Amino acid sequence: MWTRVPTFDELVWPSLLAIRANGGSATITEHADRLIERERVPEEIAAVPHGDTGRTELEYRLAWTRTGLKRGGFLENSGRGVWTVTELGET
Repeated sequence: MWTRVPTFDELVWPSLLAIRANGGSATITEHADRLIERERVPEEIAAVPHGDTGRTELEYRLAWTRTGLKRGGFLENSGRGVWTVTELGET
């Protein structure tokens, strides 16, 4: 069970699995929702704010996680705010 906001490293594999479980593609919101559900992230952890940006710390870290997965060739940004698993990400 999560007792703190997961780090970037801890989010990489669960993030990829969450998008794959969403049919291989997800909006930013769908990605966060699916990850929270699959990883059973408690609401109090998922709601930790990221400064005064209006985003949560989890949303902020997921954005960097998606960027890292894109750079590694596992995801592509198939449309504005839509992320899709690549062939490499499927394997």
